[in-house]
Amino acid sequence: MPKGLIVIEGAGPRSPGAPWAPLARVAGRPLVLHAHDALRAAGAGSVIVVGPADALEALRPALDVAASGTVALELAAPGSAGDALLAAAGWLDGDDVIVHSGAGLLLRGAEPLRRAFAAGGGHADATVFFASARRRGLQAERVTGVHVFSERILPALAEVEPGEDGRSLLDAVDRLAASGGRVRAAVLESWWQWDEARQTTLV
Repeated sequence: MPKGLIVIEGAGPRSPGAPWAPLARVAGRPLVLHAHDALRAAGAGSVIVVGPADALEALRPALDVAASGTVALELAAPGSAGDALLAAAGWLDGDDVIVHSGAGLLLRGAEPLRRAFAAGGGHADATVFFASARRRGLQAERVTGVHVFSERILPALAEVEPGEDGRSLLDAVDRLAASGGRVRAAVLESWWQWDEARQTTLV
């Protein structure tokens, strides 16, 4: 059974008065609770939230009320999804993990994730999900905030040099593929990313 990891990236809202993205409300609930529910519905046996201390403090009331039992792990400094995954290595204890950004939403819940994962067939060390959208008459694909990894991603992450925004998950995936890891890509329906400037979710 995989575990679920919700990533709180960055150093907080850029706009004064704006909420942390995971606390932005969609359909009356904070994004972090939508992420938690999607991970559990996708088969995660337990869920951890990883992020900087002030973000976890802000999220704690929502998690305590609606997602009791969720583990919180503090990052020493704001970082990336790669930093969060590496920090949670001990908690993962060799299990597969579904990584979900706290700043995004699976609009139709976990079913598109289960369907996309099943369509790929076979187990992979890394499954990177893309969202497909039409903009200005052109079909475009962008990386979503949901991915699935085996424990083999951790040594690859450890070899990635941190950049300005932390360790890049995609760089680690490239290293994993170069070392013989099984990597695949899949299209994930209904992924929406929070846009702080517009205070809304965007494909």
